[in-house]
Amino acid sequence: MIGGVEILIQFIFTAILIFLFLYFMLIFHESGHAFFAIIFTNHEVKIRLGGYSDKKIFKIGRLIVCLNGFNPWYGTVQWNTESLSNIKRVFIYLGGPIFTISLSCVLWWLMKSNIFLYLSNYILQFMFISSVWQFIITMAPIKYTRLWDAYEGMNSDGLNILNILFKEKININ
Repeated sequence: MIGGVEILIQFIFTAILIFLFLYFMLIFHESGHAFFAIIFTNHEVKIRLGGYSDKKIFKIGRLIVCLNGFNPWYGTVQWNTESLSNIKRVFIYLGGPIFTISLSCVLWWLMKSNIFLYLSNYILQFMFISSVWQFIITMAPIKYTRLWDAYEGMNSDGLNILNILFKEKININ
């Protein structure tokens, strides 16, 4: 029976670890947008995590972080686009994917270096694949559909970048 308890504890630990990683991945991606928004604007920049409202608010300088629960599937960044050049706007939209692909590279290195011997290689592989997938989904020039729940009707970072570069609405249905 001890083996069954150990397996259950390992499963619970793995599930918690994966959930925390997904939330960290969301925070890291949105921090990429916020990083460039703080650099290129003089206004406040707001990161919303876990939902639409502004339940718990933390403020660090011009950065406002709103925690709306532990939903690892929803995060946005708001910034003032007034008087921003197109290249600065592109960098703000690229910020999230740049941070995400950087995380993917670190995870790849960790998998190959076997530094975390106590951490299952399957968990690292899941984390790596999740971060690469997030990069692909955010850089693909798409308009999110109902499948993406809270993001329905929003443009991906990639589509926003194309719209800025070509100065016209690119409709992809």
